[in-house]
Amino acid sequence: MAGSQIVDVLVEAFGSDQWPPPLRRKSGDKKYLLSLIDKTVASGSKEINKTSLILGSLVLGEAAEQVFESIYSKKLSTTEINLVDQRGRRNDTDYRLINGQGRPLYRLNIKFHGSLFRKAQETVGLQPADCFPLATYKIKSALDKQDQEHLPYLFVVVTGSDISAESIGKMLPPVFVEAAHYGKQIISTRKRALEEKIVQRFIIADQERFAKIVAAIRHARWYVFSARRAQELMREKLFERVFALKTPSFNRAYRNAEIDMHLSFSQDMMRLEDFLDLIGREGHFKLAGMLERGTI
Repeated sequence: MAGSQIVDVLVEAFGSDQWPPPLRRKSGDKKYLLSLIDKTVASGSKEINKTSLILGSLVLGEAAEQVFESIYSKKLSTTEINLVDQRGRRNDTDYRLINGQGRPLYRLNIKFHGSLFRKAQETVGLQPADCFPLATYKIKSALDKQDQEHLPYLFVVVTGSDISAESIGKMLPPVFVEAAHYGKQIISTRKRALEEKIVQRFIIADQERFAKIVAAIRHARWYVFSARRAQELMREKLFERVFALKTPSFNRAYRNAEIDMHLSFSQDMMRLEDFLDLIGREGHFKLAGMLERGTI
């Protein structure tokens, strides 16, 4: 891809925002930016596929969050419970639900179920399509936050979509991938912010393709379960569902693999729409007790 095309995408992505170092003093100077890009491109394109996957994941996240907000709006828009977007903080909370007085009720973290665990039946007793792996440290982290804030922490899982971060990454125009990839190599800070700006630029430039991605996510299945529920299941089924604990030399056989608790969509989770219906029907206080006990 020509360096000038990459520069055009970067300039459009940053717009009038303050550019990160070392570009800040010459923001908008296309000639200066092109000289940096040309040097970087000449040095090679190592791990550009990784950048493609990252962008695909971010696009997938944007699509899923649009669908999630739509599902929420249909179920709870007439109640005093409001949805607050927390994605800009880039932590492990995507949304909060708050009451009419602005007090937080729940933390929500959206997860994707992508690749199937093909050996699920023989190793953890679940069908591959009914098995969701969740790193045990993420359960612990969620419970720590819950205990600190006395605020139920919920995982929302999207499954059954025929689209993935990898497939989206492959369909992205090369100029967007290269702009993110080489752009990250010439800036010293705000690399994730650059990726997010490139994604927004893609969404604006190709709304038709993004709409198809949203439609695919809309036809997926959505589930919810609490961190407390995951903890209780882990206590009950530790050696049944935590494959790593019953596998000799796990670290050598599965390098860089996380120690996962495997949950069942059909047995361990509730459909998201049913959960939102329950909030509307029973109210927050009754539901909070169920969440703290790990019923949901």
